[in-house]
Formats: sequence, structure tokens, C-alpha cells
Amino acid sequence: KKRRNHFLAFFQILRFYLKAFFVVIFLKFKKREKRTNIKNLYFSIYPNFYNGKKENFFDKNNDLKLNFLLTDESHVNLSLKQIFNSCFMNLKLENSTNMEEYISLFDILKLIILLPFNFYNKFINLNKKFEINGLNFSSFYKYYLNASLINRFKLEIYNKSFSRFFRKFEKIKNFYYYLFEYSFGFYLTNKIKNTNKKIKLIGYQHGIFSDNLMWLDLVKFFKRKSQYLPDLIVSLNNTCAIDYK
Repeated sequence: KKRRNHFLAFFQILRFYLKAFFVVIFLKFKKREKRTNIKNLYFSIYPNFYNGKKENFFDKNNDLKLNFLLTDESHVNLSLKQIFNSCFMNLKLENSTNMEEYISLFDILKLIILLPFNFYNKFINLNKKFEINGLNFSSFYKYYLNASLINRFKLEIYNKSFSRFFRKFEKIKNFYYYLFEYSFGFYLTNKIKNTNKKIKLIGYQHGIFSDNLMWLDLVKFFKRKSQYLPDLIVSLNNTCAIDYK
């Protein structure tokens, strides 16, 4: 059963890399030039929070949106056909650019070639214990830890895209985003802070917040927790604001 689970996890990651490969190829033929003198950048996951061509979370349709077509598939999980349809719609938006445009084909080919090695060392060969107050919860959380590892493997496609993006849009001062309380958000925050330390990150609560989010609770205990959290958090109410602290 363990071997079967490993095979399914490996295939899931490989399938995602191949999916990303075709998306990047498609975007290479549809690449557009954008004005690069913008100072405010807004997070976007089309079609989430869109009504046709209008983005309605931030409602800043004259500012540049950094759109993600894939992420780790936790927040948007579209088929290739749906992604291509999203591309066509997103390409019609004047103030939007897809992060996948800044991924090179070589980035993904390298991930595919190295996947057997990385999967063995970082997934199969990972024997970490999950203990709280001396109690071993490793078996209980095994499924969730494995699912998180699969999602983390998927995010590897973006590793080098951030430096390419910020070299082009070097005047950006502020980045406004939601999902910062989730694994994708932690990855996004860490990558931007490592790539461009001058950018101020403003995180927005986008739903009913619970202080029982597992990964957020863990991040609170990190010595460098500020590396994974926004510089400023905009909350809907005082109760949630207290929990974020």
C-alpha cells in the first residue's frame, strides 16, 4: 500500500509538471508587453473573484494584476482546456500578467528530469516525527504532511520566475494579496521577500478566519516568522485581527 501511495504521489507531481509545461508553451506564443513603471501590484487567481473582465476583490482595475493560472492547485484546479480558456480571457485584460509567462521551459524540464531523485530524497526518504508534548502524531498527520509535500513540489515551477518578474517590473513598491495564511501564501511571501526586500507586502483577510489553521500556527513558532508573513495585515474585524497577532 505504501509503494502504491508513493507511485500515485509521484504521478500526481509529474502530471502537474507536464500540465505546466504545456501552459508555458501556450503563453510563449501569447506573450504581451506591459507598462513597467507601475508601483502597486495586486494578486489574482482568475477566474476567482472575477465577474467577466472585472476583478472585484481589490476592485483596482487600473492597476496591474499578477495572475496565477496554476498555483499548487489547492485554490484553483482547472483542466488544460479550462486554463487555456482562462488564458484567452486573461490576455484580453489590459492590466494583467500571468506569472507563468516568467517560467522557462528549461525550468520545468529540469524539474521533470530531477523528479525521481528529488522525490526519493524529499518524499520517500523523509522520516520526520511529528510530536507534541512528547506524544507522537506522525501517523495521524501522515496524510496531511504528504499532501503538503505534493503541493510544495508543484510550487517549484515558480522558483525562478520571481526574479525574472521583478527585473522587468523593478519599480513596484507594494504588493497586495490574499491567501497569505495558507501554504501557497507562505511560499509567495517568502519568495518575494527573498527576491526584493524593498517591496511592502499587504495581506488581506479574504474569508472567515480561524486561528486553528495548522500551518499558520506552526509559522508562529518560527524564529524568522516575519519572513513568512505580510508586513501589514488588513482584517475584517477586531476578533480576527487579534488572532492574526
